[in-house]
This record gives sequence, C-alpha cells and structure tokens, in this order.
Amino acid sequence: MQAAIGNMLKNGVKNISDETARAYIAHLVGLGEITVDGKTMTGSALERDWEEFSKPAFKEAGAGAKKAGKKASKDAGDAAPRAKSGYLLFGEHMRPKLKEEGLDFKAMAGRLGELWKDPAVKAEWNAKAAELKAGGGAVAAEKPMKEGKPVKVKTAMLKESKESKKDTTGAITYATAAAKKYAEEQKIDGGLAKYGGKATGKDGAFKLGDLKKIVEEIAEADKAEEEEVEEEEVEEEEEEEEEEEEVEEEEDEDPSHWVGWTGRVWSDEEDDWRICEVTKWNAKKSTHTIKYASGGKPVEIKIKELEDEGHFEWD
Repeated sequence: MQAAIGNMLKNGVKNISDETARAYIAHLVGLGEITVDGKTMTGSALERDWEEFSKPAFKEAGAGAKKAGKKASKDAGDAAPRAKSGYLLFGEHMRPKLKEEGLDFKAMAGRLGELWKDPAVKAEWNAKAAELKAGGGAVAAEKPMKEGKPVKVKTAMLKESKESKKDTTGAITYATAAAKKYAEEQKIDGGLAKYGGKATGKDGAFKLGDLKKIVEEIAEADKAEEEEVEEEEVEEEEEEEEEEEEVEEEEDEDPSHWVGWTGRVWSDEEDDWRICEVTKWNAKKSTHTIKYASGGKPVEIKIKELEDEGHFEWD
C-alpha cells in the first residue's frame, strides 16, 4: 500500500475525494484479486486502509505541495513561465476527437470535464505533463486581450520537431498575411499542426477567424482548469477550518485548558457574584484552584458541578 501511494504521488496526484477513492477501489477489485504483503485485500479492507492511512498521507502531501507551490510561485514571480498542465494536454488530445462527434465548444467543455474526473485519466496526463516539464518542452505562452491589449496565456505549445513536420495534417499555411502575423504574435504558430481540422481556408489554410477561435478555446480550457484548482483550494481551506474548529471545541471541553480563564462564582454569603481567575487544574481530584479578584486565599472548586447548579459562569 505504501509503495502504491508513493507511485501515485510521484505521478502527480494531489487531491482525491472519498467518492473517487471508493470508485477506484471498486475498479481495482473488479480487475481481480488484490494482495498486499501476501494478504488478500477485500474492497472494505482497502477502504479502511484509505481512511486510516492513505487519506491522511494524501492530505499531508497535498498540503506540502500547496505550500511549496505557493513559495515557488512567490519566489519566481512573473519571470518564471508556468508549464502546461495535464488537463491542457488532455484537452488538446481529446478536442479533435470530440469535434468529430459534432460537439460544439460548450458541449465539448462539459464532456472534457466529465472525462477528467476519472482518476486514471488524471494520473496518465499529469504524468505526461511532468515529463514535458522536466524536459523543458512545455512553457507558458502569451494570449491577447480584446482590442489588441496583450495579456498572458497560461498554456503551452510544443516545439516543432522533425516528427511534427511529418504530421498527416500537412504543412501549416495561412490564408492571409494578417493570419500569419496573428499566429506569430500569439505564439501559437509552432503548435498549429494538431489543429488541422479547424482550418477553414482553401487547402487547409488558417484564416484569421480560425486562429482567434483557437486562442479563445485555449483561454476557456485554462479558465476551466483554474476554476477546478480554485474549488479544490476552497475545499481544502474549509476542511482546515473545520479541523481547527474541532480542535478548539476539544480544547474547550478539556478542563486542563481552563487555566488562565476568568469566570464568576455565586456567593450565598454576599448574595452576589464574585469574579475569579482559574489558576490551577488538579487531574487526580478533578478540581480547579481559583483566585478571587477581590482578594483572599485561593479556593479549590469543581467547576462542572457548580455550573450544573447555576453557581458558576464563564466571563
């Protein structure tokens, strides 16, 4: 199990939900018998290991990766381009196939999102992205704003190679000089071979409109990825807040944490409340020592019992 987790982390898995884990476990069990250290594992046993060992390991690794990523981003600033993600590579691979099915862009985006939920798909394409990043083959490019204002695009185009020139889509051609200039300005000319089906000009030439649609699709895919990352970050923050609240609640219920707190004790003699501070906790006797603000000797009391009787309140 530890080796399996190590491999999954190595392949770029950052977060995995309980539902996805259970689905993946069911998939593994369906493939055949699973053994760990010579012991046959049932689906319920694997789920138990997920809850008790794997899930905390993933969470810890994800938190570490998140902190490391934020620090690296802060240190690098705008000068360091971001590598193409596994989702973008997956989208570039699938879009031509989905287009052949007659899907429009909106339907295509929805279909890509559904397919991307498969943990096996994520693992495969995140691994490919990691390989490209290690080899320096995928770097951030730039995209245009409306009305010609330049903004950065978080996407990447693979460098042309001898293999890409042998692509069955043929050489890249442009219908007009303006289209060629636009492709060069947006730095997408080097990766247009895979968009052959989107060229509507004569003999497969790219028109200016074709290129603008491609840039829009790249921007939409990047936006979808950012939204997914943001949702995961929000979920992580909510989980962290819930954990912090649980810890605070546990501390509130722990009598040893009451030392230093202030409250008030009802005095029948004075027929009034007396302000006090908790100074000590005696675990053996389950008592607290308090010191009254008005002075006098410290007193040992049982706060819980006095609370139940309505003779003690916290400030």
